[in-house]
Amino acid sequence: MLLDIIGQFWRAVAPEKRAKGQLTVDDTGRILLKLWGSIEDHNRFSYGMSLRNDGLTFYEQHTIHGISDEQFIKISQCQRLYAPRAGTEDYEALSVLIGPDIPEDHQFNVALFRFENLEHWTSDLPTNDKKAEIEFRKMKADMSIVGDSSSTMIELDFPDRCHVATITELFSHIQMLGKIGLGEDVPLVRMSVARDDSKQTITLFTGNVRLDNSVGSEEFWQLHWGNVWFRMRDIDGIAGVKQWIELYDKFRPVLDLIKDARKKPLEQVESNFIRLVIAVEAFARIKKGKQSINFKKELRDMITKEARENAKDLSAKIVKFRNNLVFHRGLRGDFSIHELYRLSESMYCLLILCLLRECGLREEILTRVRSHQYVMWALGESINDVD
Repeated sequence: MLLDIIGQFWRAVAPEKRAKGQLTVDDTGRILLKLWGSIEDHNRFSYGMSLRNDGLTFYEQHTIHGISDEQFIKISQCQRLYAPRAGTEDYEALSVLIGPDIPEDHQFNVALFRFENLEHWTSDLPTNDKKAEIEFRKMKADMSIVGDSSSTMIELDFPDRCHVATITELFSHIQMLGKIGLGEDVPLVRMSVARDDSKQTITLFTGNVRLDNSVGSEEFWQLHWGNVWFRMRDIDGIAGVKQWIELYDKFRPVLDLIKDARKKPLEQVESNFIRLVIAVEAFARIKKGKQSINFKKELRDMITKEARENAKDLSAKIVKFRNNLVFHRGLRGDFSIHELYRLSESMYCLLILCLLRECGLREEILTRVRSHQYVMWALGESINDVD
């Protein structure tokens, strides 16, 4: 458990109506609030919507405030869950701020992302590969890798204050790059933010990114070392992260679709396949700067560049699946769900290779990624041999 505290909680719409509760953040980053009592004003709320003008925004209406041991708590984007017992209320939330003084504008100058068990992945970085200047959503920042032998931290210093939502979004992009490189979720332990008018740090938990401190360093690398696609030094450290952030801004629709498709890769295979097909089309359109493209031709060109063997066969299968799904010609046709899953992974690997190429990775690193056993399984010569 990353967080487990008892406190008093209330809504801004009815601050006089408070209830005791337990706030937890588990090892997967899920944020839950259990209340022994009620903070709902049933004259004002129905199904989460305000029934009259309270002078509060939608965001404020779905924010719960709290206090515990002189630490203030702000829980954002709360969704009411079914409570198992009468007289209780359960909520799930997207983010939590905890600190001695939380600014109302939620803007900060410093953000620190702390990881465990990444020493092997970030080791051997030259000093000049640990710092870079970045720009994201017109916000400039100095980004650097800091830390000691037991943890790795990425620190962002903003000359102008940056909203916590932008910080969270920026980090999710960085985390995705790490997820690709590691072949697994990045074991983020904690995020914190601070501002120039106070030396006190505010802890930030967010359900948008996965938090995990449940695996020890040796066990982590025994489990995941074989999945590593590339290391930080392979992408020139922070310089590669900077290029990825800039690329993310350009290909945001593509990467958002990839993120959605990777949340449940073994479930909803048809839905994930459609997301990845749309991502392939979006990538080609953004790259070409065109509103419409020949999907079959663009897919063939992309595959030929990244998987020269069996390009014709692979593109034909993807196009057939795509037409079956998009034009309602039957979901799978003559193909099994296992092959549909494999073709989804083929498109995922293809898109990642194309994006890494756009990011400026050296050809020898791309060759190494291309020769990874999982990528070879998805794009290699054995594409016809479905398990």
